[in-house]
Amino acid sequence: MTTPIVLTVAILAITGAASLLFGYLIGRKHRFDLINGYTEEKMLDAAKFARWMRVCYNTMGCVLIGASALLVATKAVLAIVIACTVIVTVVLAVMTIGARRYYRI
Repeated sequence: MTTPIVLTVAILAITGAASLLFGYLIGRKHRFDLINGYTEEKMLDAAKFARWMRVCYNTMGCVLIGASALLVATKAVLAIVIACTVIVTVVLAVMTIGARRYYRI
């Protein structure tokens, strides 16, 4: 594999692992302080908010790690990076919109 592909695989895998870690810490350990701008006064339902964030971060982490593995297997850099970018953008939009149910922005 060439250096750009190796770097892309590493970036996708590290970002995916970080997303899974955030999903665990926010979803299971209720570490809401990891969320930029979090204030407890704005929280409507902490348990549901934690579950929602866990699902979204875990989905994003799995997509990124899956894209990394797929990139190693196929070496189709452009298609995988574009697809991954679109999926992650949709997940982030859904996460933000869905979080409004449990947290006043």
